[in-house]
Amino acid sequence: MDELQQQEFWIQDQQGAIDLGIQQGIQQGIQQGRQQGIKQGKVGLIVRQLIRLVGEISPDIQMRIDELNLDELENLGEAMF
Repeated sequence: MDELQQQEFWIQDQQGAIDLGIQQGIQQGIQQGRQQGIKQGKVGLIVRQLIRLVGEISPDIQMRIDELNLDELENLGEAMF
C-alpha cells in the first residue's frame, strides 16, 4: 500500500469518526429536548394544580418548583393528592 492509499484510508477513518460523533451529538440533543419537554409539562401541571388549591403562588415557589428534577416533580405531584 502506498502513502497516498494510506492517507485516503486515514481520511475515510477520520470522516467515519466525525460522522459517528455528529450522530451521537444529535441523539443526545434529541434526548435532552425530550427530557426538558417532559419536565416543562410536569412543572406546568403542578403549578396549575397548586393555583387551584391555594390560589396564586409566589415567584419564589415557582422558581423552587422549576429547579426540581423529574423524580422530585413526580413525588411532589403524587404528594399533592
